[in-house]
Amino acid sequence: MRATLIFNPVAGQREMRTPLHNVVGYLTEQGWSVEWKETTPDISATALARQAVAAGAEVVIAAGGDGTINGVLQALIGQPQVRLGILPTGTANVWARESGISNVSLLGANLERAGEVLVNGVTLPIDVGKAGDRYFLLMSGVGFDAHVTRHIDLRFKRSLGALAYAWTAVYEALKYRGARVRIIIDGEEITRNGWLVTISNSKLYALVPLAVNASVTDGMLDIGIFAGRQWPHILRQAIAIVLGQHMRDPEVEFLRGKEIHVQSVPPLPVHVDAEPIGHTPMTFSVVHKAVRIIVPREMAGPMSEPTSLMIASAAPEPTG
Repeated sequence: MRATLIFNPVAGQREMRTPLHNVVGYLTEQGWSVEWKETTPDISATALARQAVAAGAEVVIAAGGDGTINGVLQALIGQPQVRLGILPTGTANVWARESGISNVSLLGANLERAGEVLVNGVTLPIDVGKAGDRYFLLMSGVGFDAHVTRHIDLRFKRSLGALAYAWTAVYEALKYRGARVRIIIDGEEITRNGWLVTISNSKLYALVPLAVNASVTDGMLDIGIFAGRQWPHILRQAIAIVLGQHMRDPEVEFLRGKEIHVQSVPPLPVHVDAEPIGHTPMTFSVVHKAVRIIVPREMAGPMSEPTSLMIASAAPEPTG
């Protein structure tokens, strides 16, 4: 198995080269050939992934956080001969938790488990979202969370991890103002005063369920609209999200669609997978089964849409 490992050395809170080298040693014992590449301020994960595809890699392994995965993802769309593997070494590692690739705790991700998934897992075609010309695996946010992502101190993030997002969110909420938002979902238009709009491909937001009915294989995006424009709305609804009660909030609504256009007055910031990408207006869409990702064998069925659950679980493609 020819693989390229793309490591982001500034992801997460700990030095991860030694644990990653241990995983590479395990993969080598299993017959894999792994080329090690590292991102730098001048060389992005996307650029390295494109080089790997051009060089004939069969698997491109993203070793970093969700932002690193997002960078590698950009190069793998429309490349069905290449699979995406994950070794989670980032701050939140949301995809690792969503997909069951690794057991994530406050001490970090279980890389030994993630290495075993690369060898013994199955390959599943996964949907991706698209915001403008940027693809995303997890979700895109319009408004407050994108504002927080833009204002977080990277040194603070590296020392405190996910707590840095919570601290920045509390600080920024006190002065944040939402907007009048116009949303067109598959041709149907609605207008709201809102502080946050989420466009989800997957269920998790940070490490809590947000779009509880979302699926990464159903060819749809789940749109969450959070009404209100100032900190009392933000605080109340944020607490509801953490407690899993947001679906009962009358000022929170979830809709589904394949193409979503969002514009606002004033313009609101936008992020994908915690990476800032611009401002509204922006159009979002789903690309059905656009990338092939290695996931745990036991997750192939649960991650597939109900109509093809039996097919996906009965005949997944082995990776080894």
